[in-house]
Amino acid sequence: MGGSENDIYYEEASGLVWKRNRIEVFCLSWRQFFDRILLHDFLFPEAPLRFEGVLEHEGALHGVCSQPDIVAKRGAWRDETETMMQARGYRRRSNDDYEGLLLLVEDLHEGNVLVDENGRLIVIDPAIFPR
Repeated sequence: MGGSENDIYYEEASGLVWKRNRIEVFCLSWRQFFDRILLHDFLFPEAPLRFEGVLEHEGALHGVCSQPDIVAKRGAWRDETETMMQARGYRRRSNDDYEGLLLLVEDLHEGNVLVDENGRLIVIDPAIFPR
């Protein structure tokens, strides 16, 4: 499974989700790819990404990351996500996209923001860009 940016694989034995990233979808360079991992882990430490390496697939290099599997009750509703992001200093600018002083955090729809069994919102797959 996956979206436009990542192919997703679940490994039950380790409880990890593996993401094979097509960096050309959202990143202009490998540096931007690594910056986005760092920004994700800073903004959303509840579901950290760990860079695991690179692999060649269909003639291109892809970054590989792992992330803990999040057991969710459901996807977060937009108003819940908006409240969480406002508490972090961001405002919703359109649909599921938020802006802060330095960053844009996009793609925070119900498939990328999950609600766990304790009611916490956990962001698993944002698109983060400098403003």
